[in-house]
Amino acid sequence: MRVVGATSEQFETEQFIASYTSMARDLAQDFSDDAERPLSARAMAIRRRVAVQVLSDLQVLRRQAVAGTAYGDGVRTGSAWKYPVSDRHGRIGELKHPNDGPDGAHRVVDVMGWQYRLYFSRPDVRPGLMLWLQAGRKPIDGDWRTIQSAHIELAKATLNQWHLAQGGPPEASRG
Repeated sequence: MRVVGATSEQFETEQFIASYTSMARDLAQDFSDDAERPLSARAMAIRRRVAVQVLSDLQVLRRQAVAGTAYGDGVRTGSAWKYPVSDRHGRIGELKHPNDGPDGAHRVVDVMGWQYRLYFSRPDVRPGLMLWLQAGRKPIDGDWRTIQSAHIELAKATLNQWHLAQGGPPEASRG
């Protein structure tokens, strides 16, 4: 079953909007001048371009997911998406940046030590809906698993709230 694509409707939850805004703000701070080691104007311009490119790449990835052209099958390493990453109280999927890309040659695994994720659901009770739940980033080392697990738990809670607002139990999305 192809779950990314064939979308006729999208909805961004308040949690998604807040978490995406926070992630973008954190990204901008990461790419700002280093007080301990001031950067040249050229180095600052490069950092700003990288930050803008990451956000642009995430938007392209969203459009590809909606259109059904996001790379991969949702299972194998290198796929731009995975579905489900969680199956309890509704299926949660993720879009991953960076990823290997269609030719498998894009070997970038992080952007200055971070990986970015956009979490979504395709509720069975609303065929054709891509429900955006949570945005987040995780470091490539250290406590990345705890951070990513917290993002997935927030996505689950957001999906549960959405189901309750629709008047149905979260289990209605399982299939």
